[in-house]
Amino acid sequence: MARYPILFSEWSIRNCKIKNRVVFPPNCPTWVSDPWNGLFIDMATDYYEERAKGGVGLIIIGGTHVHPSSIMAPLLMPQLFDDRQIEPLSKIADAVHKHGCKLAIQLWHSGVRGHPGVKQAPGYDPDATWYTVSPSQVPLGEFPGASTPKELDDYVPNIRRGREARLGIFVIGGLLSFLTVLFMLTSPASLRGRYMINTVVTDAGGVRRGDPIQMRGVNIGRVNHFEMMADGSVSMRLEIEGEWLIPTGSSSKLAAAGMFGGRTVEVIPTFVTTFHVPGDT
Repeated sequence: MARYPILFSEWSIRNCKIKNRVVFPPNCPTWVSDPWNGLFIDMATDYYEERAKGGVGLIIIGGTHVHPSSIMAPLLMPQLFDDRQIEPLSKIADAVHKHGCKLAIQLWHSGVRGHPGVKQAPGYDPDATWYTVSPSQVPLGEFPGASTPKELDDYVPNIRRGREARLGIFVIGGLLSFLTVLFMLTSPASLRGRYMINTVVTDAGGVRRGDPIQMRGVNIGRVNHFEMMADGSVSMRLEIEGEWLIPTGSSSKLAAAGMFGGRTVEVIPTFVTTFHVPGDT
C-alpha cells in the first residue's frame, strides 16, 4: 500500500466517505430469482460480501431495471421497481458494510429500441433492424402510420419557433456588436475615404476646426483637431481626402480664406515621388 498512497487513500462522494479508490465495477452475474421478478437471492449476498472482504472501497451492482418496461429479454437482471426487493437488497448492503465497503447500483433502462434477437414478445419482426422495447410518445421510423399526441404536435413547433427566434436575436446582437467594435476601432475619417496627417505651426492664427485645406488652390481636406504642445507650438491634425497624396517634405502655411474672413491651411508640396502615409507629421 505504501507504493500506492493515492490508490489506497480515503475519498468522498459528497457526504459519503469511501475508504480507498479501489472500485468493483458493475458486471454479471447478479444472482436473482428470475428475469421477470429480478429479486436478489442469498447467493448475491455471499457474492458481494466476498468482494467486500477483499478490501475494495466501493462495489457497484450491475444494470438494475428501474421500470417493468425495461425488461426486454429473459436475462437475469435485478430490478428496483418492486418493494419486494427492499429486504434482499438490505441484506447485501449490511453484509458489504460490515467490511467497511460502500455499495452503489447502476440504474438501467433498455430504452425505446432493442435488438430483435433477444426479444421474446410474440409477433415481432425478426427481420427488423430494430425492435421497439419501451413506449415512446414520438413515433419511430418503423411505424410510419403512428400518430403523435396532440400535446407534442402543439409543443414541438412552439419549441422550434422559440429556438429560431432566439437564434435570430443572437445573430442580430452579434452583428450589432461587431459593427460597434468596428466603428470604435476604425477612424471615422477612414470610413469617409479620408486619412489623417499632422502639421506643427508656431501660431494657429485663428484657424478653426473644419476650415479648408488647400494644395495649389484645390480644396483637399479640412482641419480636424488641434493640440497645444509643451514647447509652445500647435499641432494640427489634417483630414485629407483619400484621392490626394501629400509629397514627403511638404510644408504648410496659414492664409486668409477670402474677404469674409476665415483661414485656410495651405500645403506647399515638394516635387518628390514619395508621399506621406496616415499619421505622418
